[in-house]
Amino acid sequence: MGYLYQTRRKIRRTYSHLKERLTSVSAFLIPDIRNSQLPPYDLFKRLMLFLKVNSYTLLQIPRLNAMYFFSKAIDSFRIEGDIVECGVWNGGSAAIMAYVSNNSIYKRKIWLFDSFQGLPPPTAKDTAKAFKRYFPGMCSGSRRRVEEILSALKIFPARIHIVEGWFADTFPKARVEHIAILHIDADFYESVKLSLEKFYPAVQRGGYIVLDDYGTWEGCKAAVDEFLTQQTQPINLMRIDKNAYYFRKL
Repeated sequence: MGYLYQTRRKIRRTYSHLKERLTSVSAFLIPDIRNSQLPPYDLFKRLMLFLKVNSYTLLQIPRLNAMYFFSKAIDSFRIEGDIVECGVWNGGSAAIMAYVSNNSIYKRKIWLFDSFQGLPPPTAKDTAKAFKRYFPGMCSGSRRRVEEILSALKIFPARIHIVEGWFADTFPKARVEHIAILHIDADFYESVKLSLEKFYPAVQRGGYIVLDDYGTWEGCKAAVDEFLTQQTQPINLMRIDKNAYYFRKL
């Protein structure tokens, strides 16, 4: 009796906390989604989804919320293409995007790129903070856990393409012709630079590019800023939270 009572209290507290966070985030989150004709927020559905992926992701609620709505928006805005994630860890954010798009009329494939050995070492374009904090195996995820959460959410297996290995080795062989969402969670300069150079050309007009570490790692910011200065079209970089940013391809 005591155990059940404590369990219910814990569930209620968790629900209330997530509801408060989701409601506050949704109030200001993303202008182009807020002003679109998307269906009304399905709060309970999101709560349950976020609880399921909680132990498979390091992303905070605002970023999970963003990935949820970007995945809805690409259907609402009729943007064709697949979903690509560079830096997967244990698959939580990938699972959200895969779940939301599971029945999309666009039959989107989910491409997941990760070494599953952690981050490669920082390079000269990264700052002292990166070298100080880095250790071999840093942010190492598990392919087994990625497959586990995707299976738990009943994602169609034929949609999933997990590409294991270092970006420098796997990107040259990758063939993704059309991309609707490009999510880059790769931390350091070289990995972010490789991700943008490889996949940005395939992002469709109106597609989303999400930069998870722009406000965290100076190397990531440097790679993004350098890349953006090379583009001929104006780009409006927008904030999701203090660390994550995104923009849409015009």
